[in-house]
Amino acid sequence: MMCCFGSIARAPLAMMLMVAEDAGSIGSLEPAVLAVGLAWLIVSRGQDTIHRSQLPSRRAAPSRRLVDAMPLLTSMPIDDALVPAALVIAGSDPVQRARGALAGADVAAAPVIDEHGRYEGTIDVAGLSGADPGSEVRSHVDAGAPVSGAGRPLDEAVEALTGCDVPFVSVLDRDRHVLGTVSIADVVHAYRRELEHRARAQSPLPDLAATAELPAA
Repeated sequence: MMCCFGSIARAPLAMMLMVAEDAGSIGSLEPAVLAVGLAWLIVSRGQDTIHRSQLPSRRAAPSRRLVDAMPLLTSMPIDDALVPAALVIAGSDPVQRARGALAGADVAAAPVIDEHGRYEGTIDVAGLSGADPGSEVRSHVDAGAPVSGAGRPLDEAVEALTGCDVPFVSVLDRDRHVLGTVSIADVVHAYRRELEHRARAQSPLPDLAATAELPAA
């Protein structure tokens, strides 16, 4: 089981631990290291996998292609692209009020917070469609929506955005208060500002002596 599923699922370590836990013995781990390792090497020579959408490597992800095309993202903090959230909805609000707030702010999604201002998840128009207008918003939030912390690299936000349907990443502080949001458009604007800043910093000052007008002979 370790060799079969560990190799074809491209998760050898996880499968070894899971099977050993189910068997109630770690005695099989020693020979499994060699057996699963060989099985993984054989399967990894091709593109076979048990998961239809599994990528051959992390670099094959669309987000990695974007990061490779914009290399400064790895050195830029997410704070450079952070903007105030266009709308923040209370989890205790009724769905009908949330729908009106989303329409009034002309946004498709918004972070949801609890009574103490802590992040609960994200709600979007699609998630509220068909919901009981009188029910609380918190019962319809997407708690797995992408989030990030202040100071984290900007490329992490790009990776999160390319793998979800939510148009932004919510940026939280240590107490899970919403500091703002970052969208792909915000990333592009921040990257452009960074390029302009570096270009100005590297531009040499004009040689005033050389450009000064010489007196007539």
